[in-house]
Amino acid sequence: MSTTNNGILIVFFSHRGENYFDGKIRKIEEGNTEIVAKIVQSSCSGVIYELIPVNPYPETYNETVKRSIEEKKTNFHPAFRRPLLTIDNYQHIFIGFPCWCGTYPQIVASFLSYYDFSNKNVYPFITHEGSQFGRSIIDLELAIPTAKIHQGLAIKGTDVLKSTNKIKNWVHSSLNLDNK
Repeated sequence: MSTTNNGILIVFFSHRGENYFDGKIRKIEEGNTEIVAKIVQSSCSGVIYELIPVNPYPETYNETVKRSIEEKKTNFHPAFRRPLLTIDNYQHIFIGFPCWCGTYPQIVASFLSYYDFSNKNVYPFITHEGSQFGRSIIDLELAIPTAKIHQGLAIKGTDVLKSTNKIKNWVHSSLNLDNK
């Protein structure tokens, strides 16, 4: 985790192991959302924080899908390791996640319910295989109504490795870094 604090926090959840790519399941060592989060961090020097579930998700794709469906259906909020003490020192919060069940994974819901997002600027980024944001923006607005949700970035998982410039441009535009 980076220790720089310029008022920017990058929070992400990513899944390693088997993932879905263009109709096929394949194993990856680094999750797509993690790759994007690292590019976001390198673009703005914020503090990066990974949401790690206390009870890890299965490595296999089908078992992970089953678990995510059950968590969504029961509105279960899985615990995450080493929660941040506070987000009070961060005005700009990038939140990244894969699209699961048409929205963010329930571990992200855990994070959102754990902190006060009043007057925070939130910039969502998502990796997907065709669903774009699904209903995640609506769900974010409902979960953290006192935050300002800004224009997000959706990247197809199979395009992550060739999207560095797109990601950097989005970060700079979001934070108005080109005008400073």
